[in-house]
Amino acid sequence: MNMTIEKIKMISKEISKKTNIPFNKIFHNYFLELILRKISKSKYSNFFVLKGGYLITTIFNYKWRTTVDLDFMSIFKNKNLGEIKDIVNKILNEKDENDTIYKIYKT
Repeated sequence: MNMTIEKIKMISKEISKKTNIPFNKIFHNYFLELILRKISKSKYSNFFVLKGGYLITTIFNYKWRTTVDLDFMSIFKNKNLGEIKDIVNKILNEKDENDTIYKIYKT
């Protein structure tokens, strides 16, 4: 389904009203989920292990935990940091159904 930013905001606001979860958390989590989907559908999916706060929040359904990032452990053999960054950028730059553009700002 093709989602515009306006539609994503509208749906996030509706969910926020129904659940009393802050709009920003719902909106932010939507994009984290899209990134996870891109990674899981990529040919590199078996080389990344999700860990950290987002994983715990998802497993235990902690609605109020503020998670702003995704933490991964890489299990690539014989790859340096630059090569792993290139792979992540390749994954993020693959087209998705919403034509969403992803960019790494900090590592």
